[in-house]
Amino acid sequence: MLCIKRGVIMVSMNNNVNSSANHVVTFAHFKGGTGKTTSCLNIAGFLAKYGAKVLVIDLDPQANLTQSLGVDVETLGKSMYDVMAHKKNIKDIVISTKIPQLDLAPATPYLMHTTLKKYESKKDALILKTAIKNIKDDYQFTLIDLPPSNGHFIVNGVMASDSVIVVLDTSVYALNGLETFRTAFDSYCDKIGIDLNIAMALVTKCKKHFNPFKKNIGKEIGKSTKSILGTSVFLVPYSDHVYESQIKQIPISHHKPGSDIGAAYMRIAEEIVSLRN
Repeated sequence: MLCIKRGVIMVSMNNNVNSSANHVVTFAHFKGGTGKTTSCLNIAGFLAKYGAKVLVIDLDPQANLTQSLGVDVETLGKSMYDVMAHKKNIKDIVISTKIPQLDLAPATPYLMHTTLKKYESKKDALILKTAIKNIKDDYQFTLIDLPPSNGHFIVNGVMASDSVIVVLDTSVYALNGLETFRTAFDSYCDKIGIDLNIAMALVTKCKKHFNPFKKNIGKEIGKSTKSILGTSVFLVPYSDHVYESQIKQIPISHHKPGSDIGAAYMRIAEEIVSLRN
C-alpha cells in the first residue's frame, strides 16, 4: 500500500504486488530543452528515496538520463536499442544504479538506429508497452524519458503509459507545441483504440519576480497550459542546484532535497503516488 503522510511519501512494501501495481509515467513534449530528463530523474529520485521500487527508462539516443545516473554509455553492451529492435527482453538490459531502489533501462546513441522504423501495424506502436509487461511485478513505478522529436519513441512511450506528464519551459515555443501534441495524440489514440491520459503538466525553469507590477511568466504559461490541456499544472522553479546535481550525477532528492526545486519535485512525486493509488 502506498500513502502520503505529512508531506513525505510513505511506502509499505508488499511482496504480493498485483499486476496493476506498476504505474507507468511518460514525460513528453515535442520540443527539446524543456526539462523532461531533469524532471523524470528527480521525481524518480524522490519516489525511490522514500521506499518505492522504481525503474527509469531512457528512450533518448542522447542518453542524458543514463549519463545523469553516472553510467558510462561506452561500457554498455546492451541497451534500449536491443529492446526496441526485438533483440532482448527488457529484464536483460536493466541495470542497478548508485541510488537505492532505482534501476535503469539505459540508452546509448546506437538507439538512433531504430528511428527510421515505419508503422505497419498496431504492434509497432506497442513495442515498449509489451516489453514493460515483463517487469510489471518488479516495480511500483516505471518512468520513461522521451526524446523531443522522434515519432517512433514518442508514440511508444505514450502508448506504454498509464499517465503522461507534459513538460514545457517558459518559452513561447514550448507553449505553442501543446495544441499540436494534444491534437496529434488524441487522433492517433482514437485510431488504435487507446486512451490518452495526460495526468498533469510541468512548467519548468520558472524564475521569481520581485516586481509586483511585472507579469510572472511562469504563472502566465501555467494558466495557458491548463486551458489547453485541461489538467493540473505544477510550476518548477529555476535553480542552479540542477546543474550541481548533474555534475554530481545524482538526483535533487539526494543532493538538495530541501531546496525550492527539491520541494517542487517532492510535491509532484506525491501527486504521482496519488495517481497510482
